[in-house]
Amino acid sequence: LRRQAAYQQCLDAVKVGKQPVSLGLLRSARLPVLAALCLDLNVPVLLLTDRADRASLLYDELRFWLPELPKLYFPEPTPMFYEKAAWGSLTRRDRLQTMATLVNYFKPGSQKPDKPCAVISPLRAVMTRTLPRRDYIIASKVLKVGSRVTPEALQREWIRLGYESTEVVVDHGQFSKRGGIMDIWTPAELFPARLEFFGDEIDTLRYFDPATQRTVSNIEQVQISPAREYIPNAILESSGAEEAVDEFHIPVFHPHPSTILDYMHPDSLILIDSLSNIQSFGEEIEEQALKNRAEATREGIIPADFPVPYVSWSEIIEMISNRRWMELFRPYSEDLGTLGAKFSPGMRFAGQIKNFMSHLKKCCRDGDETVIITRQLSRLKEIWEEQEEDCGSSGSLSFVESTLGEGWDLELDSGKTLHCITDGEIFGWERPQPRARITTRYTSPESDFADLKVGDWVVHVDYGIGRFAG
Repeated sequence: LRRQAAYQQCLDAVKVGKQPVSLGLLRSARLPVLAALCLDLNVPVLLLTDRADRASLLYDELRFWLPELPKLYFPEPTPMFYEKAAWGSLTRRDRLQTMATLVNYFKPGSQKPDKPCAVISPLRAVMTRTLPRRDYIIASKVLKVGSRVTPEALQREWIRLGYESTEVVVDHGQFSKRGGIMDIWTPAELFPARLEFFGDEIDTLRYFDPATQRTVSNIEQVQISPAREYIPNAILESSGAEEAVDEFHIPVFHPHPSTILDYMHPDSLILIDSLSNIQSFGEEIEEQALKNRAEATREGIIPADFPVPYVSWSEIIEMISNRRWMELFRPYSEDLGTLGAKFSPGMRFAGQIKNFMSHLKKCCRDGDETVIITRQLSRLKEIWEEQEEDCGSSGSLSFVESTLGEGWDLELDSGKTLHCITDGEIFGWERPQPRARITTRYTSPESDFADLKVGDWVVHVDYGIGRFAG
């Protein structure tokens, strides 16, 4: 793909900021084009789509196309606008991880990431207001070995940043203190960090595995970033409100509207899945939000002057229009849409393996390149090996064990064709919808002994029979 003239034309148009660019791509061809642009431009890329299920599917398949680069999913909150309900911990973590990665391009004196990242987001997630980038950077602090600070001061600061104080750290956004040891798990890190103090001086810093409590690596510094998308201030207290503070109050604490687009570097590329679909869905979201506001005001959940918790679609498209962006779907224009015209849907075989093998033979005789992406790798390779000898091939064929929703045919500049064939074309299977992502739930090692009472008889692995004393 990256060697084709139509792709290079598209890449050059992006580099010089020629807009708008519309490619007219098949749905199945959009992620490989995104991957190529991300690699060639070496900048963060945001793919904006309409609904959360579509975004989740794209994120799941992006792992195939960009195995070596950071991939981020920026989800929408579970509650609708003006619904006073808690955000899920996984939603909160994924959003903050995305913000923590993107903000590295803005921090004074910090080195930009070595590899660009790709971000997938549904529209409502982008419309949702968040912590302004400037406030995020100001609130983030770096702790180093040798730094002098009291554990009590850190406790107060971490609580202000939204961290939860617990006995044992088992999830992102938590911290604990035991004597001269403090543990904290920031949203951006894979592992929690352990700070060991000598008086008021940080003596050692290390990452540790929360399941085993064993050290993963020693480090010289750790960055503590906000654990929530807001930083509390005295506004609610001064109003006399006695209510739990959460993401519902983001627009109260931070009057200046901000979205994830503010975290995208000016050189970043924004890809729009389908402008007409997104615009239509954005209008639905705003219409529903107005109904929710009227109902919440009527029931006394919010005051009449409660700030709007989202940025409208018209404001979003205005922000995007001032950046480098492309639409992936809209029918291509004469000067920039030749890339979309190079892709076409592949043949479908509905499980008729004999017809499929005949097609592969023809592709090989024509000198085409063919890649088969399948969950039935050993079965199909075995059948192909029985057919291969009488193929007389001048083309190439390779098998990859993986799962994609759909394939495509790409017309190459050489006059040959690259066939990307998936189980969808071969068997008529649809790619399974991605399940809710599995997250590791850690428990404290002490929880194994939670049922024991002082005085209970036990058997110790090394010392034999004894009595539990606490």
